[in-house]
Amino acid sequence: MLKNIFLIVFFLFFGFEILAEEKRAITVHALKYFPPQYMLDSDGKPIGFAIDVIEEVANIADLKIEYLIFDDWVDSNRAFFDEKIGDVVPNSGITQKRAENAIFSIPIETIQIRMFKRANSTEIHTKEDIAGVKVGVVKFNSGHTLLKDHNPLLLSLFDTIEEAFNALLSAQIDVLVFPDVPVLSMIQKAGVKNHIVPFGVPLDDIKRGIRIQKDDPILAEKLNEALKKLLASPKYLDIYKKWHSYEPSYRNLKHIRAAGEGTYPPFSTTNSDGEADGFSVELLKEALNVMGIEVTFKVDAWSAIQDELARGEIDVLPAVGKTSKRELIYDFTTPYLQMFGAVVVRKDNSDIKNIEDLKNRKIITVKNSSAEKFIKKEQISENIIYTDIYEDAFKMLSDGEGDAIIVQEYVAKELFEKLKIDNLKILDVQLSQFRQDFSFAVQEGNAELLAILNEGLANLKADGTFERLHKKWFPYLYEKQIDMRFVYALVAILVFLLVALIVLWRWKIVLSHEVDKKTDELKNMNKTLALRVEDGIKRELKLERERQVQEAILIQQSKMAALGEMIGAIAHQWKQPINIISLFAQNTLDMLEYDEVDIEKFKQDERHIIQQVEFMAQTIDDFKNFFSPTKEVSSFDPYEAIKITLRILAAPLKKRSIEVTVDTANNKNVVGYPNELRHAIFNIINNAKDVLEERKIKSPKIEIRFESKDNMQIIYIKDNGGGIDSALLPDKLFEPYITTKGEKGTGVGLQICKIVIEKNMNGEISARNTEDGAEFIIKIPVSNKE
Repeated sequence: MLKNIFLIVFFLFFGFEILAEEKRAITVHALKYFPPQYMLDSDGKPIGFAIDVIEEVANIADLKIEYLIFDDWVDSNRAFFDEKIGDVVPNSGITQKRAENAIFSIPIETIQIRMFKRANSTEIHTKEDIAGVKVGVVKFNSGHTLLKDHNPLLLSLFDTIEEAFNALLSAQIDVLVFPDVPVLSMIQKAGVKNHIVPFGVPLDDIKRGIRIQKDDPILAEKLNEALKKLLASPKYLDIYKKWHSYEPSYRNLKHIRAAGEGTYPPFSTTNSDGEADGFSVELLKEALNVMGIEVTFKVDAWSAIQDELARGEIDVLPAVGKTSKRELIYDFTTPYLQMFGAVVVRKDNSDIKNIEDLKNRKIITVKNSSAEKFIKKEQISENIIYTDIYEDAFKMLSDGEGDAIIVQEYVAKELFEKLKIDNLKILDVQLSQFRQDFSFAVQEGNAELLAILNEGLANLKADGTFERLHKKWFPYLYEKQIDMRFVYALVAILVFLLVALIVLWRWKIVLSHEVDKKTDELKNMNKTLALRVEDGIKRELKLERERQVQEAILIQQSKMAALGEMIGAIAHQWKQPINIISLFAQNTLDMLEYDEVDIEKFKQDERHIIQQVEFMAQTIDDFKNFFSPTKEVSSFDPYEAIKITLRILAAPLKKRSIEVTVDTANNKNVVGYPNELRHAIFNIINNAKDVLEERKIKSPKIEIRFESKDNMQIIYIKDNGGGIDSALLPDKLFEPYITTKGEKGTGVGLQICKIVIEKNMNGEISARNTEDGAEFIIKIPVSNKE
């Protein structure tokens, strides 16, 4: 682990580079009209939910898109399957037949085929009631496919969903059968939610994903990984709400439904009130809480709750050992704990010393547990005594029934603590073949909830919550040994501090050199000007030079003051990648140690590690370049300066739940010094962040937009922090040593902004109060270069 960390630092600072591949162009199918997935704008350009999703995925995967536009699904499917024209269909229903001839990504969304009626149709309640009434479907749609062979139904066929929807509104048909997402969107937009309503149970579920040509698995893997990142980000929610007028159901849930078995301490048990409790239960609650989602628990037998998850009656189980069989019916988060089996015997039993001595002995275990499966798989014994819970198993063995118990080591130690049984012992034999990776489990295909849980787990490991809960529920482990995860975390922190000190030391040398240089220049200038004291023009020149030197030193001091903020931001940025690299490195060591090397898993982990290293390298590059002085005037994109600043401040902004939006419309290149503009933007956004936090603003926001006017590029930076003291407006705010932060402020940040913008870049900067906060206006000359 330590070796891996030092290798990362070495590559970051001494020339590690990833060769960028030229962007690949992919051909993507789009339909002329299939709202809200596909439409054409007034210029004939494809737009819609599917188009926004594939363009964002392509951007993440570093791909270019060329569109092929088709009249309908019949033409698109013929071209894709029969003629092999096009690489990708952005949003396609996943069916068994299509999956045999194409590769599908994880689902983008899950929609249901629902029945809709007018609210006053009180005689229609279930599917059985639609026999004998007029049922509308759209030709070749999934609703048509489901009902076309039902002879008793009076089907009315329509060419478009708009025609069918209007027919239902005007009572030409009694029932409409169609996927729920577009119909619910149309109901919302038309304002008829009290007139058109869904009824009965859904007729079918359809998962929609990205469809890729079967002979291109590399492209499929690339798109799939990019889609996972999109689904786990706020960007997906923005796209969904833009085209559907409401949030997807998984994002809008007030409560996630979970269940615990109550008899599996310390992972899933009950408290004195009979409520679900335990390490895994608490961990799940914290993971959802950090993502802003509440969870309710029920308690039931393991055999019942595992079936309920498979049927979708609950959303997640907190403590599930990952097995190949379970992977067929569930999807699993990244494992949060690894356990091995143990053998428990009576202390007076000297015949059983290892696993071989259990042959044909009476072994007690819980029915349908992973321990039972292990006993049968390894053919340890056919003489098995079953019980419902492990507490009963320990009592039975203590009372002389049976010869041994096979159970996870953590569970055994917890029950020794709880039951205070003193005539049992754990054999000093670790069952390495009985290994379990504990994860949260969700229903297969629920990629959205899986992404939320993985992100929540990563946050808990980064902020120390996971370690706190582990110590709470497994205190006896910390009495005997040092938790190696703490050692790894400590090493990572020390390495980071070492890197930070190196950066500070190098920056101090540069700053000292600049100060010495400017001081020498000032001394030489003083000697020269002393000889020409009577000359008024020379005196003005001297004063101007002194002012420039003082401004240069002030700018450097301001940058050093901001350096602490920067290091804090990088610390937040690096926490999660270091944790993830540690996890994959530990997985590799485990595979080697237990001779379970899986080459494909090894390659996959390697790719993940490289991704994290690239992210950390980008963070350091941003940090390294941010304060490098720009020597020459150049034409540059001001949005790039803003984007780098926001990337550096991403962690503290996210920690404080500050939403930042950037409207790049009317953005044009400007003339000036890119790094100086970044410095000014950094000061303004950082000030806004501090104000929003100090004043505890609900739903804190920072909005950035561009405007081009009179050959000037105008940048507006607005917050909702309550505004600036009117006594400081319009000009006093930018005077030296004027601060709005009290003792926390230095009073030079906004003065630096004024110097950088007005003196160095021939621009203007001003501030004003808006309805709910402050707004800074920066004006910079527009570049004449294209």
